[in-house]
Amino acid sequence: MATNKTRVLLVEDDDNHAFLIQSAFTDHKRQWQIEIAKTIEEARQNLNESPPELVIVDFVLPDGRGTELLPASRTSMCVPYILMTSQGNEAVAVEAIKGGALDYVVKSEFSLAEMPRTAERVLREWELIVERQRAKDRENELFSLLAHADRKNAMGEMATALAHEVNQPLAAIANYAGTCLTVLPQNEERYDELRDALLRIDQQVRRAGDIIRRLKCYVSKSVPETSLVGLNHLILEVANLVRVALKSHNVELELQLDDSLPQIRVDTVQIQQVIVNLVQNALESMVDMEPPERIVRVITTSNSDNVSVDISDCGRGIPHELSEKLFEPHFTTKSQGLGMGLTISRRIIEDHDGQLTCSANPKHGSTFRFSLPKGEQTALDV
Repeated sequence: MATNKTRVLLVEDDDNHAFLIQSAFTDHKRQWQIEIAKTIEEARQNLNESPPELVIVDFVLPDGRGTELLPASRTSMCVPYILMTSQGNEAVAVEAIKGGALDYVVKSEFSLAEMPRTAERVLREWELIVERQRAKDRENELFSLLAHADRKNAMGEMATALAHEVNQPLAAIANYAGTCLTVLPQNEERYDELRDALLRIDQQVRRAGDIIRRLKCYVSKSVPETSLVGLNHLILEVANLVRVALKSHNVELELQLDDSLPQIRVDTVQIQQVIVNLVQNALESMVDMEPPERIVRVITTSNSDNVSVDISDCGRGIPHELSEKLFEPHFTTKSQGLGMGLTISRRIIEDHDGQLTCSANPKHGSTFRFSLPKGEQTALDV
């Protein structure tokens, strides 16, 4: 009757140690299949051809250190590792654990005989790690779907205004094209007028294309991808995206952008989603205010560690006891809405190692601030 054996790759150049370990696995109640490699090169070839379920690797090998087999990060690790060494050394232990090894064994007659039990414990731990990672992957996938739905919902709320915005350049194109048709049969003296009309058509086509491009980028269901970008640039992109919606609500947008802001590495679509959510919340908070008082201010600043964006409104404000509840799933002060916009926004900012907070303004209204770490220093955001 065939039995399933647990495949173990033993990377050990000392024949005596390899024999003792292999003997211990042979005598163990569990079925093991031990494959031996004596060098890092042999081990890598084995890993590439047929990855085992466990790797036990010696620290010192003829062609390098055993830690060289460990992946660059634990998230990219496909199998668990146990690192062995002939001499106890705290520095080696730290290097092994930081490198992703699940256990560190100092060679002795007892520890080599106990290797099968060590391997069983490591495999149980690895199963938990894999299950946690699967759960995290499922959570991230659900969050991605929810964030995508939130972006589409935001676009749905602005659909009428956006349709109007696209219709403007299309109407202008039709008018200029009509002018061209009128001028063409006439003499060459009107060449400049015809050329001017064609240039205006080109400008309006580009304008309509920019509107569609912004919409497509914003609602696209894409894999998260980071790039170096300036927050000021993202804010100006969002300002173009929500311009008509602000106008339809008689809301004035004031931008106070710090020209000295450095570029930072972020997911452009996600950070734009946060800005859109916060600007929309700001304008919706002022529906009961008189038009002259409907002002949304967006301010960018920076310090030695972070770049920050403040988005303030002049609405009735948020009671202090509700300032944290705002970020809880499904909590909303609106008559309509899912109550997920701020939850998603905070998750996005925290995934970028930043913070999103809410505070009351001195007179009236609220300010939402998100801060993101500068990270690597780059050219100024101009």
